[in-house]
Amino acid sequence: MITYRGVRRRRDSGGHHVHLPAVCEDKSIPYVYVASKDDIGGALGRKKGCIMALIQPHDDYSDAFQECSEEIRRLPLPV
Repeated sequence: MITYRGVRRRRDSGGHHVHLPAVCEDKSIPYVYVASKDDIGGALGRKKGCIMALIQPHDDYSDAFQECSEEIRRLPLPV
């Protein structure tokens, strides 16, 4: 998952705050922060910014997905 640092917390159906990076850490899903939501939108081919992008593995790009996942896992956790 790629997420913009400005993403806000939301409440789940039980009224609890949900913060996506915390969920990713609990589920061992690699994630990375980017400086601008415009960077994410641009990477997705959109004219407007996006607060996050979820990328699932697929046979068409499995090698690139694996390489990217490993690179993200090697990054230090944000402070």
